[in-house]
Amino acid sequence: MSQKTIADLKALDADALKSELENACKEHFELSLKHKAGSLKQTHLIRASRRQIARLNTLIHAKRS
Repeated sequence: MSQKTIADLKALDADALKSELENACKEHFELSLKHKAGSLKQTHLIRASRRQIARLNTLIHAKRS
């Protein structure tokens, strides 16, 4: 997972944030599948991906208003 800093994310426009959100959701889905299959050893990545999705959603909504 490539964690971008908040400053990097704030510099992006709405379309770029939405594409970042899509990538983060796909990554979260893949991590969840691996966890359910029992092949994920680093379970903390699931929590980190959820938080990244929340950060992106927050920035998207802030840009909207």
